[in-house]
Amino acid sequence: MKSPSFTPSESPASPQAGFSLFGAWQNAPSTCNGLKFSNGVLMKVAIVIAGLIVVAVAALVAIQPSFLKPASLALVKKSDIFGFSPGMTFDESSKLVSQRHYLCRQGRGAYTLECDINGARVTVDSDEVDTRHPVWRVNAVLNNPGAEEAAVKSISEQFNAQAIRERQGWTWIVGRGFKLSHDGLSLDLVDEAAEARLRKADAKR
Repeated sequence: MKSPSFTPSESPASPQAGFSLFGAWQNAPSTCNGLKFSNGVLMKVAIVIAGLIVVAVAALVAIQPSFLKPASLALVKKSDIFGFSPGMTFDESSKLVSQRHYLCRQGRGAYTLECDINGARVTVDSDEVDTRHPVWRVNAVLNNPGAEEAAVKSISEQFNAQAIRERQGWTWIVGRGFKLSHDGLSLDLVDEAAEARLRKADAKR
């Protein structure tokens, strides 16, 4: 088999089966058209695939909105009673009262709120020494808690936590490790670490 030659042939009368620059030049337009056609088809296919991916992601987000949430946010659990939660500053508690139009008054301490909310008597205790005065306990005395079994089930569902049977009622670990307890009449949400610090500080006085 002869290798391709770039030298003009001495006998142009007979057609050549070998490589020809003239023939390659003549065939170039059709070859380029074929490449353009292939590139166009590939581009259309790529656009269709990209569209399908976008639709699939949109469908997944619609079914499970937490898909695009950071893991730290997706795992956040309810840890408040009527919006009050341990760790909130006193200013944040006051803003909540204004936003939700709660009926509240100053309690026995300068940074204690006593509110009447949906028939429940709610007490919000804040640290009086810390300059931010963070909430460390929220207590709600319920007007009509209903049957114990139904109440425990409802609380477990709302706070997405497992109930633990105790001697004087039920407890749950909610949010960032706060202790929620229910004795049949009231709910008590406490930051136990903050409570321990306050008791230690009181003991030194």
